[in-house]
Amino acid sequence: MYKDNLVVDATVHTYNHSEDNYRNEVAREFDQTAYGLVENLTPPGYEIPPEKYYKNQTAEELEELIFLESDIDYAVYHSTAITDYFYDGYSSLESGLKLRERNPDRVQVMGSVNPLADDCLEEMEHQVKELGVRGIKLYPVRYRNGQSLSLALDDPNVGIPLLQKADDLGVEHMSVHKAVPIGRTAFKYYGVDDFHDAAGMFPDIDFEIVHAGFSFLEETKFLLGRYPNVWANFEVTASLMIAQPRDFAKILGELLMWAGPDQIMFATGATLVHPQPLIERFWDEFQIPREMREQYGYPELTDEIKRKILGENALRFLGVDPDDLRDTVANDEWAERRAELDGRPEPWSSLDATGSPPAAAD
Repeated sequence: MYKDNLVVDATVHTYNHSEDNYRNEVAREFDQTAYGLVENLTPPGYEIPPEKYYKNQTAEELEELIFLESDIDYAVYHSTAITDYFYDGYSSLESGLKLRERNPDRVQVMGSVNPLADDCLEEMEHQVKELGVRGIKLYPVRYRNGQSLSLALDDPNVGIPLLQKADDLGVEHMSVHKAVPIGRTAFKYYGVDDFHDAAGMFPDIDFEIVHAGFSFLEETKFLLGRYPNVWANFEVTASLMIAQPRDFAKILGELLMWAGPDQIMFATGATLVHPQPLIERFWDEFQIPREMREQYGYPELTDEIKRKILGENALRFLGVDPDDLRDTVANDEWAERRAELDGRPEPWSSLDATGSPPAAAD
């Protein structure tokens, strides 16, 4: 907990940034671009060294990062199926399952599938029934032979059959990467227009817009305001509160004004960035500037609103009782290990420095 507030990171990953995971040269470009994004969003003192970034990160490293180096109490691991770039999909489901096995009271896992794969529906059923994933993480587009192939949720041949199968299986959560383009794919598919029919047709499924507000803010605020089963996940977006605080103030202010505080979830994307400075900045310092509140009608960030965004909303989304979680995190192994420390470990000390930047392309 941070100052007696429950903290939930709605998106964490182990990434496989190692060069032998690249399926093609586009993967190399993407990985290097992602590192540049990380550098631009990271506050001084929390930069991740290249040798701790360009490697195949482990569940053991991630758990120490989030539960020892930061004040996160509960986390949702998002696996990915970006197999058009990376052999293992970039953030492997196996790593997430291991993280959950080691921390069953603190971790839930989102599975991942490729909607264009012939066995997509069978694979989703396997992950739900046999592996017990909490929901499914999707990407909006695939890259094949230089072309962008849409995976829109409202596509009658792709998205709708997948959502119908998920609904039949009792899947309650669909998390979709939006707003931040991946690799050489068309930007239009990272918009949120396909959420409208999906959310309306499947009211029993909660849909997460991952990276909400980073782009397509106008469309996002109206979605949250009209559909109670559409949620904003602030992975990467939260980093703007330090790197570009007025931009973050506008994103948060617009969502609060048009949709209220109950459908917004704090997320960092760790290990992409370090979660601790974001936790501290949000609770201790961040406020929508007075002139923006007066000009645009944005609300003031009260402690009640901050508590909802920092953890309470995500717990409600996930069906986790906050009182039970408080009891758990106050007395478990991680609480004991934190108590034994003389202060918090140095940033990124949990990750072994065994990687190296990829070689330049030929």
